[in-house]
Amino acid sequence: MNRNEERDVAYHEAGHAVAAIAVGMSFKSVSIIPSESSWGRLLLRKMSDFHPDVERDRRTVNLAKKYMFAALGGPVSEKKRGRGGGLGEGDVQEVFNMAARLCGSFEETEAYVNFTWCQVEQSVKLNWKAIRIVVRQLIKCKTLKCQEVKALIQDELSPVLYLL
Repeated sequence: MNRNEERDVAYHEAGHAVAAIAVGMSFKSVSIIPSESSWGRLLLRKMSDFHPDVERDRRTVNLAKKYMFAALGGPVSEKKRGRGGGLGEGDVQEVFNMAARLCGSFEETEAYVNFTWCQVEQSVKLNWKAIRIVVRQLIKCKTLKCQEVKALIQDELSPVLYLL
């Protein structure tokens, strides 16, 4: 991976990490070290009792909304940066698939995903400085733990107060 690709991946992964923290999600780590299946990754904590495909209770729906928000943080950060490199295509498809489990129709699913995208755009705009801080540290260290990211951005983070 060259320097430009590394920076693109860092913005994408930092977007995921900051979005996750903004909605109160925790994760194990965020990394820009490529693997066979990805250029980078946000490694979420295992949620053994999270089954959005079979459960629709309030807790599961709220976790699904947070997950979708964090998943869109990467592609929205790419778009804000003006570098739509396609790193987030799988993320958007994953969000659409999860939303389809929660919504009643294709039209409702599409509208919900578009609405969530708009919410994430606003959060990325408010948290752009925090994202840039994480990008710089990711390029330097390659992998960061959740607590390290939180410590880096604690003074810059604008949390999301509600998800619809």
